[in-house]
Amino acid sequence: MLSMTLLAIFVGISDMLGGYDRYIYASLFDNIADAVDGNVSILTTFYLYKTELGYCLWNLLVAQITSNRYIFILLTTLLMYFMFYRAIKQNTENPMIALVIFMALTFFFSFTYLRQMLAASIGWQALQYVRKKNLKMFLLWVGLAITFHNSAIIFLPVYYLPTKKIKISWITTAFVVCMLIGVSGIASSLFEVYASYDVERVAHAGYDKVEGFRWEYLAEAFFFFYFIKKYYYRIGTDAVSLLGIYLSVVFCCILLVFIRSENGGRLGWFYLIGLFSLFSSIYSNKSLRLKPHAFFIVCFCLYFRIVISWGILLSPYKTFFTPGVREGDFIERKYEYDHNYDSNKFYR
Repeated sequence: MLSMTLLAIFVGISDMLGGYDRYIYASLFDNIADAVDGNVSILTTFYLYKTELGYCLWNLLVAQITSNRYIFILLTTLLMYFMFYRAIKQNTENPMIALVIFMALTFFFSFTYLRQMLAASIGWQALQYVRKKNLKMFLLWVGLAITFHNSAIIFLPVYYLPTKKIKISWITTAFVVCMLIGVSGIASSLFEVYASYDVERVAHAGYDKVEGFRWEYLAEAFFFFYFIKKYYYRIGTDAVSLLGIYLSVVFCCILLVFIRSENGGRLGWFYLIGLFSLFSSIYSNKSLRLKPHAFFIVCFCLYFRIVISWGILLSPYKTFFTPGVREGDFIERKYEYDHNYDSNKFYR
């Protein structure tokens, strides 16, 4: 709880770090806050997110408290990390092992992809109802997640994942089939069509790009599949462990299906909780007598891969408590829509 609280504060008080998306969401919030103050119609601010009213209503709720975009981002981040904490605690045997892989695969995305990460954290609340076989509550949580980000619909099949261990050969076959689909580019093309349904909304973010082969997707999928296959029959058959295994399998399959897509792999974020659970189960199994050194080294590499590749998007770190902007921040120069924030972060 302490670790997640500190991480939430660290992310929440950062000054527009992470890239373009924070400016999208901050602009929407400013518009909704203006509407609350009576300057414009609230309905006109919802048009870009007309199918994601849950997120709009969250903006509207926060706007009753503050009109400042930085406070909005902080409150959104605190909510997101509370959901992360609750989901990790409920779905892992060893939350601290889960936290290591969270830092490697999820932490940095929580800076910028606020809406999709929040949707994922909400969707993860439904996992307890998969184990309890409570379809109504499962649909309630996943439905709520969909109203924050429509891509959460990919989480709906989770309810029907196997409740017993199937043959590992079937999983291997699915792995190969997904890789063939991904190499063919069919799935990437379909994702391009989906992403381009609203040209104005994605024009700057580039969600409709289809680029070359994503070797990092292939490497991640094979790395995690290695652990799935090696320990498949040695991991327990309790509901938490089984769900962790199958969520991890789906995550790997999504990476492979979108191996030629620039952004399709983001759909796999909804299944990251499976990896948290899987590795927690593996390294909590005392009979395996495993030392997690290699696991920590890989997570360390994955973490610093983002630090290095994102560069100025993250470093140097700056909070919103000090005025001004970071030197060399090209995202701020290109997308800042209200320079009154430059000199006074609390002018609103």
